[in-house]
Amino acid sequence: MILQYVSAGNDVRISKGKLFLFIGTMPKNTFVMFKNYCYKLSKRISYMYKRLKATWDGHYYFARSENQYMEYLKQSKKKYKVFKDVFLYKLLDEVKVREHGAIYIFRLSEDKTQWVRKYYKELKTDKAELIIQRDPLNMQDLMISNNNYKYIQ
Repeated sequence: MILQYVSAGNDVRISKGKLFLFIGTMPKNTFVMFKNYCYKLSKRISYMYKRLKATWDGHYYFARSENQYMEYLKQSKKKYKVFKDVFLYKLLDEVKVREHGAIYIFRLSEDKTQWVRKYYKELKTDKAELIIQRDPLNMQDLMISNNNYKYIQ
């Protein structure tokens, strides 16, 4: 089980009493550690989704920064909106973690990919809707102890 988990790119931490085991990387720079934590947490969410054979909600999600959102607003009169440099995610929790600095999260209800995450240089759609507007997340906001991630118990 540990080999399968590590092979999927995840870290393993086991502690019981005075026994402690860690398999993974521990960066010395705090900014690198934060980015690594976000990356590993998003991988863990995706891994657990597959492992639990959870039912997909049928929506894709993507995040936009303030500047990207302003570009979206400039297209208000057009039926089809064009989004540039988009990563589509099947899991809302994954986009929240992976795109921790993005303020706006959109939901898309059309079938685009079989992948859990896919990049599009340009995405043209009329089905994107803004579902979340938030402040950028910090380490405290992302920690498992402070959140109820759907696929991590």
